[in-house]
Amino acid sequence: MISNWTTLSCKPQYRHLLIDLLARASIRHQHSDWTDAFSLIGKQPFLLALQDMQPIACLACPPDPPGVAWLRLFSVASDAPADELWKFLWNQAEAQLIRTDIGRTAVLVTGKWMIPFLKQSEFEKTNSVDFLAWQVENLPALPRSSGNIRSMQSSDLARVTEIDHTAFEEIWRYTHEYLESAIAHAHLATVIEMDGQVVAYLMASATAIGAHIARLAVDPDWQGRGLGKRLVHHALRHLSEHGYARPTVNTQSDNHAALHLYYSLGFRKSGQTFPVFEKTLIPG
Repeated sequence: MISNWTTLSCKPQYRHLLIDLLARASIRHQHSDWTDAFSLIGKQPFLLALQDMQPIACLACPPDPPGVAWLRLFSVASDAPADELWKFLWNQAEAQLIRTDIGRTAVLVTGKWMIPFLKQSEFEKTNSVDFLAWQVENLPALPRSSGNIRSMQSSDLARVTEIDHTAFEEIWRYTHEYLESAIAHAHLATVIEMDGQVVAYLMASATAIGAHIARLAVDPDWQGRGLGKRLVHHALRHLSEHGYARPTVNTQSDNHAALHLYYSLGFRKSGQTFPVFEKTLIPG
């Protein structure tokens, strides 16, 4: 069967093939972030598998941040063998990544069906991401403290990127371009200033389904002073005033400082946990 399969790089002229595939997909992995499938078109690796010129699967893992390739999309048509198509597309994508000196790839697993494919391709579980939901009716009061919370401006982007890159390990960092797109789509984007300098930021999304605190970062030089807690407290008050009674948040299972912060404001684990699998890419 594999001999009947061909591959295309998903470029703008093949958008209609991607639309057709996603409409017929029986399984679909999509990375949990601000990115949608169509915004990945033209980035590489983004591969379409065809049989008799009809799309039967796709896989996208363009590096972002540089040096790390997250699996952004893997989807298979209802009448196609998912395990074989995973191997077919992943082997090609992995070779592309190695040729461009990408050394690390990762998957935030949103469906257990994906795990056997990853293990077969020598991915290993390295962490998990826990989802928490706000479970209290009223916000606890915070003591007054210095610092000014305000809306994020486009002029803050360079500083926000700097904070993000110093606060997070490489695999979890956002690029300048990604942050720019995220800010444009955010329901709420705020910063906190100390002595006229931005030292922390927060972004939250909101839809008809609910609200989610999507990103919180504090300059390491300013951590441990309650600034992150102030930003989350401010966001919860804002979201409550706009009708979002049960905002959610997520963080790595081993990020004990973040978990302590969220617990102190009334968040509790929702029971939803997504494992993280990684693979080191070795040339040859």
